[in-house]
Amino acid sequence: MKAALATRPAADPAARYAQLQQAATQNTTNAQQASGQSAFTQVAIFNGFMLDARVSITCFCMMGIFIYFMARLRVKAPKMALLSIFAIVISDVYITSAPLIPQFVGTLPQSLLIPTGVAIGAGVACNILFFPRSTSHLALDGMQDLLLLMRSFLEACQLNFQYPYLRMDLDRLHQTKAQILEIYGALEGNVGFLKLDASMGRWSADDITALQAPLRQVLVACAALLHVQMAHHEPQSENERLETLAKTTSDSISKETRSNFRHPQDTQVFDFRQRFVHPDTDHLMEMSLLALSSSGEDLINT
Repeated sequence: MKAALATRPAADPAARYAQLQQAATQNTTNAQQASGQSAFTQVAIFNGFMLDARVSITCFCMMGIFIYFMARLRVKAPKMALLSIFAIVISDVYITSAPLIPQFVGTLPQSLLIPTGVAIGAGVACNILFFPRSTSHLALDGMQDLLLLMRSFLEACQLNFQYPYLRMDLDRLHQTKAQILEIYGALEGNVGFLKLDASMGRWSADDITALQAPLRQVLVACAALLHVQMAHHEPQSENERLETLAKTTSDSISKETRSNFRHPQDTQVFDFRQRFVHPDTDHLMEMSLLALSSSGEDLINT
């Protein structure tokens, strides 16, 4: 700002300011002369009365160079991204206000610096005293919650393969899928801020980020197995529903019970399915699941 103001001779702003004072005197009455001239002068200055092309061009070029170096700093030092962003915000204040003012004012960003400093101080104090948890902790906790949820599901799968006659709760399967996606979505958001995290332990942000790819592979494999279980139990649930519907054809069933079924052709669908069911279907399915249990147990454990 000092360099930009130095490009204009001192006589130019003095002459311009004299014209402003004269205009302020002509536009105010005697009763309002003191306060009116001050308000008129301030409004006129911030409306661009003291603008000079040389000052504006110099200020714009120098602030452009400053913003360029702040952008380079953000790329070279990701942990200082917040500093570079805030520096660019402060530069906006100087770009929009510095060319308007005829003299150097170093306190232009004070309205932004004071509340920001208070907020940063309060945030640091709270992080140290009340909840000292970094982004690395949040990311690791998210990974742990995700692995625990997948582990409980895999244990249920192994149990189901060993005892095929047991049924898994279909609603619980859908709930598990929704929980996995929710936790993974929150984890992805936390991983994005790991570059700003300061590491004070054995593991750095890069170490935690390196776990993201293998974790995603485990998640994909678990989701595939989850869909296998859904595809296995959904037809069973549908057959049970159709079987119950077929029994309602008797006159002893009330109309209220019949209203719980979706379509009047469901009974015909059930009869059609029953004609294609082989007596050994259930036994073959149990044998297949037992073979899957013996061959896939080590893989699931891994």
